[in-house]
Amino acid sequence: MSDSNKKHSKTECKEFMFSREYNLLKLKTDPASKALAEEWRGDFVAHGLIAAPPVWADPNYRDRFKEPVLTPEQIRIRALVSEAKVRALYVNPTVGSKENLSTLAADTTPEGKLKFQQIQEAAQEYGYVVKRQAPREPEPKPVQRETMLTLSPEQCQRIGLKPGTQVDDKQYLAIVTTIHEVDEQVAKQAAQKARDAAVDASLESVGSIRETTGADAAIVARGLQTKP
Repeated sequence: MSDSNKKHSKTECKEFMFSREYNLLKLKTDPASKALAEEWRGDFVAHGLIAAPPVWADPNYRDRFKEPVLTPEQIRIRALVSEAKVRALYVNPTVGSKENLSTLAADTTPEGKLKFQQIQEAAQEYGYVVKRQAPREPEPKPVQRETMLTLSPEQCQRIGLKPGTQVDDKQYLAIVTTIHEVDEQVAKQAAQKARDAAVDASLESVGSIRETTGADAAIVARGLQTKP
């Protein structure tokens, strides 16, 4: 704190710090008195008369260690593409691998475009690629104490969180629900792909039968012509 920001001189602070008036001021609970007491304390610290309060004395100190609250969209992106896959593509690409950023970007099929888009979104979400986003509105502080739930190791690994991460009940429900929805969507897509492959195989089989039937008919016709 510069001298211009100090409202009281060092001499004034020394006299007031041990005065009866300051002790009475600290006992008052009205906002004006509390603000005035904090103002004096700030000058005491600035003049080096007392030590600054430790950082852990701040009631919001633990907030800096909390994992950020994820939106359903962020959970969906993380559930579709793991951080390990993003790291393998952007940080530690395998030499000679057929799947890399260049080959993924070159795939112009609808399925390939979707896959590359999902990987790009995941890279931005995990912080491997810088993204522009609107600042989040601060979460309102709960009136009551939060109920914290611990995510399973599989859930943490799935969406790129530290093992043992704890979240409130609302975030826990969002994570579990979104992962389940993503798994259902992937399973439906895989089942549809399998059905399409079965139909294609069936159509090829029908075409082969028709070709064989035509050849047999030609043989029979030649046989009839050679009869006496």
